[in-house]
Amino acid sequence: MKPGQELAYLASWQKLLAALKLLDDSGIRLVPGTDNAPGFMLHSELEAWALAGIPRARVLQLATLGSARHFGQEQQVGSMEVGKAADMLFVSGDPTQDLGLLRRARAVLKGGDLYLPSETHALMGIAPFASPPPLQ
Repeated sequence: MKPGQELAYLASWQKLLAALKLLDDSGIRLVPGTDNAPGFMLHSELEAWALAGIPRARVLQLATLGSARHFGQEQQVGSMEVGKAADMLFVSGDPTQDLGLLRRARAVLKGGDLYLPSETHALMGIAPFASPPPLQ
């Protein structure tokens, strides 16, 4: 961003959030995902959806069962039900109140294996990081 463009960027961001909310309110299927830094940027996307006015519980539903439905996998994954495969992300707190908790996962259960972010981040050379300030 060039100096002096801050207001234009902020106005564009506000329009993007309004468009996202309009799409959701209109029943357009939203599927979260990003091509940038898988496992890291998704958090920002989900937080932006909540910032747009989509309730946090709905954002989580769109990211889980909604994504499974989009890919025709809702009978196998996407919700915790008997007979479904279930990977889990463990956080300290209620992500329906604070989606930022997803950035600070305590553990991940994937395919029956337990992963600790503190260990996997170190293996990948990623230093611990704090959550960024909320988007405005």
